Amino acid sequence: MTEAKIIQLIANMPMTKWSGAKGSMTHFKEGIFSLDLDIEDAEERTVLHRWSREICLYRLHLHFERREKI
Repeated sequence: MTEAKIIQLIANMPMTKWSGAKGSMTHFKEGIFSLDLDIEDAEERTVLHRWSREICLYRLHLHFERREKI
């Protein structure tokens, strides 16, 4: 699978599903994934960004690991 195809797959499936869920606090627009939270403290924003990134990387790793086993 090419890198471009993987990028398109990620954009089409988990990102649109997470952001498209009713009542979701996530958005995916023009290739940018974001959370609908207003956090004023810079340190808290940094922690939230790191945790969100780690969760996304973990979920993507699981997704591709499962696909590999099929």
